Amino acid sequence: MVFVLSALAYPPRPAVVGGDAVQAGDEPDVVGLVFDDGVVRCTGVLLAPDLAVTAAHCFDGPGVDGLLVGSVDWQSAAGRFVALDRVWQHPDYDPLDLYAGPDVAVVRLAESVSTVIRPLAVGCLAPWVTDGADAHLVGFGYTQPDGTGANSRLRRATTRIRDATCTADVLDGLATGCVPSLRPGGELVAGGDLDLDGDGVPDGPVDTCIGDSGGPLFVDTPATEALAAITSRGLVGADDQGLDPCAHGGVYVRLGPLLDWITDVAGSVPLPTCNLPPAVSVTSPLTVRAGHAETVSLRVEDPDSTGHSVEVVSGTDLGELVLDGLDVTFTAFARTEGAATVVLRVTDDGSDVPGSLPTSADVELRVVVERGGCGCATAGVPSPGRLLSRR
Repeated sequence: MVFVLSALAYPPRPAVVGGDAVQAGDEPDVVGLVFDDGVVRCTGVLLAPDLAVTAAHCFDGPGVDGLLVGSVDWQSAAGRFVALDRVWQHPDYDPLDLYAGPDVAVVRLAESVSTVIRPLAVGCLAPWVTDGADAHLVGFGYTQPDGTGANSRLRRATTRIRDATCTADVLDGLATGCVPSLRPGGELVAGGDLDLDGDGVPDGPVDTCIGDSGGPLFVDTPATEALAAITSRGLVGADDQGLDPCAHGGVYVRLGPLLDWITDVAGSVPLPTCNLPPAVSVTSPLTVRAGHAETVSLRVEDPDSTGHSVEVVSGTDLGELVLDGLDVTFTAFARTEGAATVVLRVTDDGSDVPGSLPTSADVELRVVVERGGCGCATAGVPSPGRLLSRR
């Protein structure tokens, strides 16, 4: 394969070096850009079912015919080809001037696709885009540090963010080539030959390379893996010094600062909630003899919150509900009988993610009041504990 996009304007494009092949079904929101010769020469990532983002320079050379969605090997028959409806290169991007503006383009698909899409690292997820954060690089690019190793497989590697704001002119003796007008925080530097396991010895180069352009850089957050940036180029210092182009790290365009532009040209994109709602279950029906009381405990699973409160959304005239933490006590009125559905709402106290808001889940509790313990009121009672909604 020959890579011909703006070769004079940019140093060699950073493909995933030092990574592993992605297995079928993994990285479902990562797409390949299919050029008019049928070859995938760039990578991209979905922002919404009908929107993707990639590098602007991918549209400077031969025509891009469409996107390959759901494939981990573009030479196989798997995956779905989707035509392009429209492409927006950032207005400040200039193919002849590396330092003009962000190397990013938004693509509208001709039809929507259905798959898992990871949120942008914006708002309350933005604090995890920081120096030293683990970063996951994904792309269809070449696999060797010297810029060889043509490859059709989607690959993924873990590395680290070295300069989250791209304000350093030099890192480890190499000029970064960060765009001055985008400082601070419009780009970041990640990858290279780093000591990730802490044994004092570099672990070998992890980097992007030719064909990874436009591919995602994800970061881990307490809520989910979030899309922080896309692959743009290698460190300009590596090119200046004649070093391997795909071994010393790369410059990635951060998407958070571009959110307003993205939504202006392409419409809204899903944003993170930063706090998962609790999953609530309860053993039910709660069977109570008239004039007596019984207690049931709600079971709550919530990986990012520890405190929860309970409220009654809709009660019943068969008796009284008393809430004590996650314990629900129902006292049936005397000389009554019947069945009713009570709706309870469990609200968490937010998560450790800055800016997160409390979330809730409603659950049905079926209450059955019996007289004389005959059990006749339980006939036809539906199965208990059905989850109603999450917000």
